Amino acid sequence: MSLSRMPPLGLAPTRRALLGAAFYRRSSWVNLAFILPALVVFCAFIVYPVLSVLDLSLYRWDGLAGPRVFVGLANFHDVLFADPIFWVTLRNTAIYLVVGSAPCIVIGFLLACWLRKSGLVGRILRSVVFLPYVVPAVVVAQIWAWILQPDFGTLNSFLTQIGHPEWALVWLGSANLAMPTASLIAAWAGFGFTTVVYLAGVGQIPEEIFEVMRLDGIGPIRRMFSVLFPLLARQTVTLTILSVTNALREFTFLYVLTKGGPDHQTELPSLHIFDEGFNLFQQGYASALATVLFAITLAITAGQLWFYQRVGDF
Repeated sequence: MSLSRMPPLGLAPTRRALLGAAFYRRSSWVNLAFILPALVVFCAFIVYPVLSVLDLSLYRWDGLAGPRVFVGLANFHDVLFADPIFWVTLRNTAIYLVVGSAPCIVIGFLLACWLRKSGLVGRILRSVVFLPYVVPAVVVAQIWAWILQPDFGTLNSFLTQIGHPEWALVWLGSANLAMPTASLIAAWAGFGFTTVVYLAGVGQIPEEIFEVMRLDGIGPIRRMFSVLFPLLARQTVTLTILSVTNALREFTFLYVLTKGGPDHQTELPSLHIFDEGFNLFQQGYASALATVLFAITLAITAGQLWFYQRVGDF
């Protein structure tokens, strides 16, 4: 070997280094082989449908045998500037979050603090609290529809029996009451999940912290909101993000309960997309609605993460 082709002193690759590099390359291919099935499923059922919706949003199509007419961004223009129902659904989503999701998080936190002790009674109460969440949404909506039926429903019959027939209202048929009523029912059905999430967070707090609070004479109210609530910030952030995304994509519960009525007053964006796509046969416009909803959800989630990263350790 000539001197010009000899490797520099101290830089010649050792046998161990060569074997290590070969093993690293081989392990990378092995790791890729393990995740390949999940990657294929993800691309087939997530990436491809999303790209298909983006493509379809640029066309006007009835979803059947009619021709696909390219309209560019016209569907998006109609969503943002010519569809008042879309803005009504966003207003309904805000009501759903304020009346339904926010109390759900607060009640879950209070119950988690109360049910922290693990005993027989505590375990029974945890099961009872979680029970509404595990019941299918279709069943919950149907039961509450019977309870709130204006003519022979359980609630109005009870109010009439106790001598207050003026309190018997059309709970789900009134434009002013329908959305708050449906939101409160959703809070009743979902506070079990928030309780379990907070219970998991409380269980990770060292017992010494509770002992110090008892020795310092910190009362239960101050203990919950000055000590426990800051320690459970990660759980609160997670539940807040889930509440927003769930409200934007909620469908089954309100479809069974009210079908979006009366006069779109309980219609959320997902119901509007379903109505445009499968009742009015406007698949292209429904795809544009779905794309706008996806962008709104992504922007809100990113904004929440940015906010919590700036104001807290998340």
